[in-house]
Amino acid sequence: MMKLFFIMIVAGLLMLTTPVLAAENLLENPGFEEPIPAGDTDDSPIGWWSWNSDYNGTTADASRTGKYSVYFIGPPGGEAQTQGIVFTFKNVEPDKEYVFSVYAMNSKKDSIKERAYGQISIEWRKDNEEIDRAWGPTWGVDLSCNKWKLCEMTAIAPKGTDECFFVITFFAEDGSGMFYIDDAVAVGK
Repeated sequence: MMKLFFIMIVAGLLMLTTPVLAAENLLENPGFEEPIPAGDTDDSPIGWWSWNSDYNGTTADASRTGKYSVYFIGPPGGEAQTQGIVFTFKNVEPDKEYVFSVYAMNSKKDSIKERAYGQISIEWRKDNEEIDRAWGPTWGVDLSCNKWKLCEMTAIAPKGTDECFFVITFFAEDGSGMFYIDDAVAVGK
């Protein structure tokens, strides 16, 4: 009897101290390693789409893991322009919690200046229309050029949601500069 009690205590302690297996990443090409098809004029990473894509794309200039990351650069002349990349996820479960994270690093050659900043968000959608948006952390001029920073957010899908966009945005405002993103993760809990 004492032996059984001891085994149960040890099993319980193991359950408490054993890390939970990581949930499946909902994103395709989260490390941006899939090459752009030859002849493709859109420099967006495979599985993602972008707007104002003249100012973002994949690069081998910096990476946290693997060979590639995504760069975002402000438009010439300090235009107050917004641009970014998006991953569309279908099969959203309303009232479920979702976590979205990326690693960001400033460019050594052309770091973020003035009021320019980057930000992640989750756009909740129903019938191809935005119904709500959850905003994550921002990064700007103080983002390191030497160390990757984890930027993470958590949000609960509103009732009625049938898909979402996981979004990475560069808000040029009246500034300029360039930053890199790597190792994106989106999971449902």
